[in-house]
Amino acid sequence: MDYLGPPFDNPDFDPPRLNRTEAIPSATLEVSAWRNLGDQHRLMENLRAYTLLLRCLGDVDRELTNAALRLTFQHFCASVRGLTISISGLVTSLGYPEPTLLPPAHLDRGLSPAPSDFLKKLDHFWLMRELQGWLLRSAKDFNRLKKRLGGFVTHLDYRRP
Repeated sequence: MDYLGPPFDNPDFDPPRLNRTEAIPSATLEVSAWRNLGDQHRLMENLRAYTLLLRCLGDVDRELTNAALRLTFQHFCASVRGLTISISGLVTSLGYPEPTLLPPAHLDRGLSPAPSDFLKKLDHFWLMRELQGWLLRSAKDFNRLKKRLGGFVTHLDYRRP
């Protein structure tokens, strides 16, 4: 958010979300509703969200002109791509149907071109805010899943002769 500058870097800044950002998946589902979803459904929603977020992040990457910032941003995008691949591997290792392959980042665009610099920054603001929400949600999901699977694995190890 610091890169976007004022007013976007203000922690209290809360602009309305415009229809032009509908390609950005929202992580605002009620916590109790999210927890009531099964592991498979939550994992697939995480996978879908990060796939769409990566498309939108590609749009931001193409617009960065500062070389150092662009390099840092590309490293961050590679980390998000790695997270997406890890989620995909987790889905298949748990025996759920194999998710579809991710589209190459350069073939699919997520955000439509903004008619002004302010609207472009607003799009980027919402992208980063939703990405932050998904990262926090995913961390909680993975910790819950780890606790459940960890107990299951321990139980299996305990029963070995």
